[in-house]
Formats: sequence, structure tokens, C-alpha cells
Amino acid sequence: MLDFRSHLIDEYQLNERVFIALVETLPKDRLAEPAGGIVNHPIWTVGHLANAGDMLRGILGHERVTSREYVTLFDTGSTPVHNSSIYPSLHQLVSDYQRVHQSVCEMIRDLSDTEITKLVEIEEAKPKFPTHGHLLSHIVSWHEGVHYGQLVQWRAAADC
Repeated sequence: MLDFRSHLIDEYQLNERVFIALVETLPKDRLAEPAGGIVNHPIWTVGHLANAGDMLRGILGHERVTSREYVTLFDTGSTPVHNSSIYPSLHQLVSDYQRVHQSVCEMIRDLSDTEITKLVEIEEAKPKFPTHGHLLSHIVSWHEGVHYGQLVQWRAAADC
């Protein structure tokens, strides 16, 4: 029987493989361009997902593995800027995304049942994600999937 931790890890690793394959198809010279009314351009999306995983690490009591600059550039509520020079390189962002993914998988593997069922301390998150397990499920599946869909839409709108 597949346990909760293994399921989350499998999902997150599948997401990473699909995401990297998708990013490899994007035109490297257009990563900060708007396309078809899609606000979240590819360079912002890669950084946002790396930052989201790192934010999850922090909620679960671990230190950041990405630069603090990522919070300003990529946190929920930040505005994607259509100037690639303000962002780290795609290579750096993808490397950080993969490093965060690996560390989140290791963290999930080591979580105790008590940590998974622990109540989330962020007030605005409690109604939707009352426990760490709920938040983990959301970040590793739905959140990443939404942003992958945006990348696919961006690619289509940019005629790539």
C-alpha cells in the first residue's frame, strides 16, 4: 500500500520531470515577454515555483535554500516584470527549482505523522489548508499544476 509520504514524493517528482521537459521547449530569448494576456511569464513562473517550495520548507521548520531575493521577485502577490535582466538566469532558476524539489522530497520522507497532522499556523491559510498535510498536498500537486498550465498557455499564445 502506498503511504501518504510516498504518494507526495512520487507526485512532486513527476511534476519536476514534466516541468523541466516543458521549460526546455520555451524560447530562451522570450522568457520575460507577456503573451496573450498571460501575466505570469515563464521566467517568473520558474522562480515562483522554486520560491513556493522553499516557502513550504520554511513553514515546516527548515532554512531557505534559495536566495532571499526570491521572496521579493517571486512570492505570491509579486508582479512579473517584463525585463529579464532583473531576474536570475534561467539556468540558475531551474537549478534552484530542482534543488528545492530534492530537498522537499527528503523533508517529506522524514516527516512524522505528528508533523503531517500539525495545524498550520498561518491564519489566512487555515480555512483551506488546516494541517501541514493539506498544505503539502496543495503545493506539490494543484499549485504546481496550475502554473504548468499557465506555461502551456503562454507557449501557445507566444506561437512557440
